Amino acid sequence: MRVLLTGFPDTNKKAKKTLEHYSGVALDFPLQKMKIIDGSIKLLGKSDWVIFTSPAAVRLYMQHLYPLNHFIKAACVGPATAGALEEDYGRACSLVPAKNYSAKALAEEIINNLSLFRAKKILFPCSRLAKDDLMRELSEVGLDVTRHNFYEPEQSQAGVLPHFDAVCFFSSSAVEAYFSLSDPADLALKKVSLIGESTAITFRQYSNADFLVANQPSAEEAVKVLFS
Repeated sequence: MRVLLTGFPDTNKKAKKTLEHYSGVALDFPLQKMKIIDGSIKLLGKSDWVIFTSPAAVRLYMQHLYPLNHFIKAACVGPATAGALEEDYGRACSLVPAKNYSAKALAEEIINNLSLFRAKKILFPCSRLAKDDLMRELSEVGLDVTRHNFYEPEQSQAGVLPHFDAVCFFSSSAVEAYFSLSDPADLALKKVSLIGESTAITFRQYSNADFLVANQPSAEEAVKVLFS
């Protein structure tokens, strides 16, 4: 099975490693690249907590914002995000949801440990396209969280897509980028895997094709569901 991987390079790398276990052929085809928003790299001050909801947010923060904006503790959406912080930058992640790795699960985990966050300076560095769900849930319990949009995806591929039998989408923005290059009818007889429900909502806006949703929102699980 030839599987089109549409994520950012680090996401596709994880998906490709899982795909090898199933003897699939990975077509590494990132549809987007991350762009730092003009004027967003600035002094924000030291934070007691920083909230990360993706490995990309970790890497871009540590590369561009961390030299100016240190933090004491980090809360991460899941093991992949925590791993990016710990393995690549040597910083421990102090709080991760036990399961259901999503922004909603992270908000619930923070609320369950509310005493650790009361009266603390909390920073949420994120993509301009990140949803407001996490911010809304935390504000409802009285936490003052500063959201800082400092990057956004932009399309990086143009031209003809390679021939494929299945495709994995790891974000809503990747879905949008794909359909800017291809007709929805081209997915006929293809297997489609989506990383989560928010990506599925976006996919339904473009196509009536059948799809599968990963059991957990990770690149590895998005590949596994193709073979289940």
